[in-house]
Amino acid sequence: MKQRKKQPGANARREKPKPVAKAPSGKIPKSALTRKRILDAAARLFCDRAYGEVRMSDIAAAAGTQSGAMYYYFESKDALVEEFLRAGLQPMTEYLRGVVDSVPQDASFRQRIEAAIRGHLVRVLERDDYTVGFMKILDQAPAAVRERFAGYPRAYARVWRELIDGAIEAGELRKDLDASVVRNALLGSLVWSLEWYQQGKLPPEDLARQVASMFFEGMERRNRAASRSARDSAREALMATLAKCDEATLQALNGALRKLLQSSS
Repeated sequence: MKQRKKQPGANARREKPKPVAKAPSGKIPKSALTRKRILDAAARLFCDRAYGEVRMSDIAAAAGTQSGAMYYYFESKDALVEEFLRAGLQPMTEYLRGVVDSVPQDASFRQRIEAAIRGHLVRVLERDDYTVGFMKILDQAPAAVRERFAGYPRAYARVWRELIDGAIEAGELRKDLDASVVRNALLGSLVWSLEWYQQGKLPPEDLARQVASMFFEGMERRNRAASRSARDSAREALMATLAKCDEATLQALNGALRKLLQSSS
């Protein structure tokens, strides 16, 4: 009689996820393939459902395996979700770092940030199940899972922090801005692109150019911005000139201005 495998208990020691090992023949072991199939099934489900709506039995059915066998590969739903989140974000972080590192060393920080924006959007808007599922359930996962997983989002944010801090220090962004506000505002808009982006309406590369343009140049019409800047400069020059005038001169200017207004009315 075959002995049933013992299901790991809640206090079992949690090991860090390991890369898929290959057998001496070079083939990936069946257990590793099943584990990957389970994660793929979870990714598909998390794309369409909230965290609380997906049960282990749902993932087992989608993966084509028995519910009881799931615990041979993952000791709990939390353990499965934690590895799924890692599988969703770690490759994205490595990809983004590679995109930034591929920019020439003499490039400006604006060019580096533009490359990072383009890399993020192109990767995310491909709508890979792992990336989309990760974005959708990260905030819904239990606090303990998010706490253990916290190092991975920090690594991703670190790439952006280096870019934004560097741009401010280099004078390419305003020094009066809080770097964390700038970073979170930019990242927030990039992450939410998953919700509002319409496939086929605008290529991700063109979207990236528009986002970068708004980030660096704002949304105000350029000729209007230039006119406002000219008016501000003229006003400042006038106030500086008036500050140097004595009282008699100011009274004379006031009288001349009144006559001018009366003649034009």
